[in-house]
Amino acid sequence: MFLSAGLEARLYGKARCPPLQFKLDKFFGSAWLGAMKIPAFKPSRRFLGEYAVPCLIGKVKNSELRGIATRYIAEFKKDPECVVYLRGNDPKTISAWQQEMLELLFGKEGLAAAVAEGLKEMEAEQGSECYVGYGKEEIQAIKKDGYLPFLWINYMVIDEIEQRVMIRPDDNAGPLHEHEATIYLSEGRWRFENDHLTNYEGHIDEMVQDREDQKLQKKYARVLPPPQPTALSDTDETRLFGLWCFDSAETIKLLKQLKAPQGEIKEATDTTSYLFKTGFFFSPTKLGWISDNELSDEYGVVGYERKENWFKVKVTSAFWGDDNPVQARDYWCDGKLLVWPIAKRVFSHVKDSYQEGYFPPRPSWLEDKFAGEKAYRERKALKKQQVDAAG
Repeated sequence: MFLSAGLEARLYGKARCPPLQFKLDKFFGSAWLGAMKIPAFKPSRRFLGEYAVPCLIGKVKNSELRGIATRYIAEFKKDPECVVYLRGNDPKTISAWQQEMLELLFGKEGLAAAVAEGLKEMEAEQGSECYVGYGKEEIQAIKKDGYLPFLWINYMVIDEIEQRVMIRPDDNAGPLHEHEATIYLSEGRWRFENDHLTNYEGHIDEMVQDREDQKLQKKYARVLPPPQPTALSDTDETRLFGLWCFDSAETIKLLKQLKAPQGEIKEATDTTSYLFKTGFFFSPTKLGWISDNELSDEYGVVGYERKENWFKVKVTSAFWGDDNPVQARDYWCDGKLLVWPIAKRVFSHVKDSYQEGYFPPRPSWLEDKFAGEKAYRERKALKKQQVDAAG
């Protein structure tokens, strides 16, 4: 199966060969130009393996993806499976646009050319850092022949609804794995970006969560009535301040009122469950998540909004720094009990647990995690400045 002349021209201009085509021809031989077999697809209720979004799924071994993972398969005696996800308006049928994108990936230009083009951008951005994790002989081989023999394709996403095509390459110990790299199609070019697919998954997760929240809100309306339409907003958030610890008895009571599954109720009664060591800490400027009786995540508070006993807390992740968008989180609180609606859990306030200026200290492992991410962002920003300055 080959690309239509129109699609080929739109993606690659007048030249019939895409970027890096001649290098790939030389390395893999002229036989590689034949079209690969597009995998068979079947309906699935699980998009990206975990989200309740109807889609189509196809699977193919990396050995069938021409030009990909040849050295990896030979060295590690493994042939990883690549999963192709199709998300569309009709989750049971391959649309014309999805078919066109499949032809782009599995046609004569193929996946290898797309990944190679995207990874050239990675090399330009990261310089020597893109070889971290590889030995001297491997680096020489990569510089000579490219990354393709060393990597495999974990999964691909063809999203008709958002008109996006994304490829998730992976390697054994290099930068692709560490930074969850993505090759994606943008305005006729294959581009590279760390965490691109991760952010997309976050978007899908939010979409699914919003849908579930709407269902949950209808149930909560009977248990914890929403604010009256005439209720005025205020910013008196003081009743939230301090430490809140998981309350098993109140959580069980809430779960029964919501007619939750028995498995959730059982977990809330199991004293060995991780739930019994969880909680929140609110302060005027920070929100902390407590796990295993210590701070395990930290958010900066942008603002509080209150209507009766309902609070909307706007936060940003301290881990991701300025790159993280503002998120709004809803809680119900009467000063004694705190309900986390999205998780269907209840927490009790620890008396006199808040003192002005106090926030739980980060444990050493969390401090190292934050410092490492900050250093990575700074290196990335510096490298981008250097690339921009070079023209």
